[in-house]
Amino acid sequence: GTMDSGTRLCFTMADSGIKTIDDLRQRKAITAATAAGSSTTDYSWFMNALAGTKFDVVTGYKGPGDVFLALERGEATTVCSLDSATVNALRPDWISSGKITLLMQAGLEPSPRFKAPSMWNYIKPEDKPVVELIVGQQFFGRPFFAPPGTPPQAMRSEEHTSELQSQSTISYAV
Repeated sequence: GTMDSGTRLCFTMADSGIKTIDDLRQRKAITAATAAGSSTTDYSWFMNALAGTKFDVVTGYKGPGDVFLALERGEATTVCSLDSATVNALRPDWISSGKITLLMQAGLEPSPRFKAPSMWNYIKPEDKPVVELIVGQQFFGRPFFAPPGTPPQAMRSEEHTSELQSQSTISYAV
């Protein structure tokens, strides 16, 4: 099972002058990323190849914290695509305060939690199977395992759900 299927977000600093993916089809934006194989690199590259964006990907940042620092220092203006849980954990006020502009959300299905267009708005139908293969990894965002023979209803029980949402579990996880 999984506790979270994840929604990845592409965003820019609110003062960058970039407000939409269409803006990124017209002009380049320096995009902070970690390394090849990471979502911050791969999603930018596939959006460039399949949706005509102009993410100018700069790799080498050690992790999401350094990616955020790059944005704060002005070394980069965009990020594509960090898990929404990471954004909320490391910069909890960025979305609600308007410090960033959400350009796009990436997931198998759009999340109603975010006021941003779905990446599927920019992907041609013939490219959808390739993108589904890449994005499908998000379905297993926070996996958990149980021993063989565990009844399926045990994994969907109210006790299991309430334990995942309890303050003690959340404070232990953070």
